[in-house]
Parts: sequence; structure tokens; C-alpha cells
Amino acid sequence: MANLETHTVEGLAYWAFLDEPRDNPFSNYEHDKKQWGVKLYVDKHNKAVLESLNLTGKIGTDEEGDFYNFKLNYMTTGMKPMTPPKIVDADNKDITKTVRVGNGSKADLEFALMNIDRGPAKGKNKPFIRKLQIIDLIPYGDPEYSELDEVA
Repeated sequence: MANLETHTVEGLAYWAFLDEPRDNPFSNYEHDKKQWGVKLYVDKHNKAVLESLNLTGKIGTDEEGDFYNFKLNYMTTGMKPMTPPKIVDADNKDITKTVRVGNGSKADLEFALMNIDRGPAKGKNKPFIRKLQIIDLIPYGDPEYSELDEVA
């Protein structure tokens, strides 16, 4: 993928699966059969940033607040492997394979944008996850925060 415009937003990470792509239950095609992803809850400022970027998908709202579901297919539509996203610590050290991000971890998410030039999303910008920089980690499975990792 060519060098694309990148942006960073801050928020609380939920349901982060950035270490390995997971099965996509809604897949109809081979290229989106597996995905990396993170649900990022954002404050008013970061919501405004996301809204200004004319992204594919919608900014959602639930009892926890405003969020955007960032997804990255493991393959391009041309069946070439995508560059996996990274998880890094505050010093930008790669911790993708050593840390599992628990719900509620404070993080900066960096993503690239590609303008969609055809189809129903024509004129919108598709975000591609580049890295999640952990500011305040809540480790996945930490007994102190176990209620955040449970499925409702």
C-alpha cells in the first residue's frame, strides 16, 4: 500500500485483537475472512476528529459512550497480505506478541486513510490500523478488572 495520510486519535480500547487476526463472522469473501480490530471509545474532541475525516462506517454510541470500530482485513482484495498492526508501549517499543490489551486500556490509535473511489462508499475514507500505542495498560485477564473483559 502506498504512503497514505495518517491520523491519531486517543481513547479507551475495548475488544482489541491486534496480536492475530480473528475470524470475521460476517465475511462473504476470502480477503475479509480474518481481521484485526479494536473498538475505540473517544471523547468529544476525538469524536470530532473522526467525524471530520468522512470515514466509512459509523461512529456508534452505547452506554459506555461514543466509539468507532476500527477493522483491518488480513488480505487486500487482490489477495496480498496486509501489514499487521502493531501494539507499542509509551516508548514505541513493539509489544504486539507479549501483551494482551484488556478492555479500558487508554491508548493512541494511529491509522492511515485511503479514499474510496467506487461502490457504495465512494467519496468516503477507509481507515487502516497502523498501531495502537498503550498509554495506560489494563492487562487482559487482570483479576482487578475482570468485569471489563466479560461478555455481557
